[in-house]
Amino acid sequence: MSGVLFNWLITQPRPVSLRYLAAVLSVIAALMFTLSARSLFATTAYSLFLAAVMLTSWYGGLTPGLLAILFSLLALDRYFMSPERVGVISRDKFIHMSIFLLAAGIISHLNRSRMRAEKSLLESHQALQSEVRKRTADLQHANDALRRLS
Repeated sequence: MSGVLFNWLITQPRPVSLRYLAAVLSVIAALMFTLSARSLFATTAYSLFLAAVMLTSWYGGLTPGLLAILFSLLALDRYFMSPERVGVISRDKFIHMSIFLLAAGIISHLNRSRMRAEKSLLESHQALQSEVRKRTADLQHANDALRRLS
């Protein structure tokens, strides 16, 4: 059962519009949740935006994941930096944004590697199934030949 679900999840094409919508909605959800619980996320606002990037990269792929990174950076700059520093790159802001970009880039890279590995696994699985069907047909043919001889 899990193999069928795995194959379905990998082989199902995801519409482009839904992939990009996932990028926008995940960043908006991270922003709304972080703003609504600002006291809890005062120093860790980046964590929910990284979660949004993870979700988008998993569901949408590389380009929607990069879009989520861009939207996250804009939201972090606009809503979580002091008002006098919006649009200004200070040393602290540069360090925070660089760390965020590094983490988000690693997430995107790992997700891309995962997608390649899943595709390779699916191709190997299909080749193995084809080989099993061929061998089963050969065995059936040999059994039929043995029955005819006896």
